[in-house]
Amino acid sequence: METVDARYLLVFFLFESGMYPSQIAAHIHKTKRAVNYMISNFHERMESGKMMRIYWDDIKNLLGNN
Repeated sequence: METVDARYLLVFFLFESGMYPSQIAAHIHKTKRAVNYMISNFHERMESGKMMRIYWDDIKNLLGNN
């Protein structure tokens, strides 16, 4: 579960930084469809996992994206 959460976080941060799903897919060795699924279901996963919200906030603070 931690690995999947980390992948969702990575995909969403890359997407927010301006990368296209096809570019993200090539870098993480997943299909574009899988990346689009992660992007569209990111907020649902955040709501269901307390630790994912904590990781999200920590990473945003480290990157300076308050």
